[in-house]
Amino acid sequence: DTFESAHLLQDFESASAVSGDGEVLLEKEGEVDHVQFTNDEVNSMRGTDAVFTHNHPSGRGLSFDDVNFAREIDAAEMRAVGRSVEGRLAHNYRVQPGLDGWPAKSNLKVWYDVAAARVFDVIQQKVTAGTLTPGEAGGEYYHEVLKIVAAEHPRSLKYVREERKSA
Repeated sequence: DTFESAHLLQDFESASAVSGDGEVLLEKEGEVDHVQFTNDEVNSMRGTDAVFTHNHPSGRGLSFDDVNFAREIDAAEMRAVGRSVEGRLAHNYRVQPGLDGWPAKSNLKVWYDVAAARVFDVIQQKVTAGTLTPGEAGGEYYHEVLKIVAAEHPRSLKYVREERKSA
């Protein structure tokens, strides 16, 4: 949580990977909406039981690309910290493989697409009704999509979103 606290208010993404035995494998700064990794950097994280964490300045939750990256490196956990554009809400997002391990990319993509179709209109209605701000919508959208995917496929994914005590 130290990394997440230090990077919560940044206006660009940063990432860190720590192996299962506590070795810092990588710390890297990126752009406003992503961190780019070389093949060597990706390979250095594979098979290390890494906890990969990063910040989302936009406040959004974990995307398909985030979860797929965790799957690609066989991470023990993918984490993100995000805050709403208004800065009122901050969350930690965490996903881990289920008992069956990370799902195949093709399954994950289908599951995300199906859940996203169900969630989009609901989020749009909340923004239109004024119960959700546009700045909070990204965080809620990705959270609701991943919540559905994990609930419908519990042997493949475990997901939790935790409200942070302070932004």
